[in-house]
Amino acid sequence: MNNKIGIFSSAVLATVATASTALAHTSSEIGVGFIHPISGIDHLLALLANAPVGVLAGAFIALTVLGLGARRLIRSKNQG
Repeated sequence: MNNKIGIFSSAVLATVATASTALAHTSSEIGVGFIHPISGIDHLLALLANAPVGVLAGAFIALTVLGLGARRLIRSKNQG
């Protein structure tokens, strides 16, 4: 177990040590800052990578709400 923690710590340290500053917002024009989240490749890749997670979370929440509603209807039908 200690070896896995050591490897993880080393990876985090290497990432932090070699990280550079973000170069996405270097322009002084106002419009560039507004268009970057739409046209910036880093933002588009993050959107595509996280979209399936959001879809699954939304489906889980919808199914949970529908299940709780159906449970309440079944209970009231059986009691009445």
